[in-house]
Amino acid sequence: MIRGGYGLFFDTLNALNVSVNQDGFSANTSVVTSNTFGTNFVPGVSPLSDPFPVNGSGSRFNTPIGGAAGSLYYLGASPTIFDHGLTPAPSSAARLACSIS
Repeated sequence: MIRGGYGLFFDTLNALNVSVNQDGFSANTSVVTSNTFGTNFVPGVSPLSDPFPVNGSGSRFNTPIGGAAGSLYYLGASPTIFDHGLTPAPSSAARLACSIS
């Protein structure tokens, strides 16, 4: 029996990006539970009973601003602009196999 196949594959456009562009729609919530990399915990802060204690602003999580700023989100900053006219890189593979029954 002889079997063969051919495939043409295209790389995704974001293969080299390590993260998704979610500017304004994501926020990090950092909690200091240990000053010694987890060997000793800060008194009164137990990550097991309360993993997200109330922070200085009175909330447990930092809320992202979302689309509230609109086009003013990047005002005074230098945003990263991606070229949307890129074409994905093609890759092809072929295989031919022969087996005797």
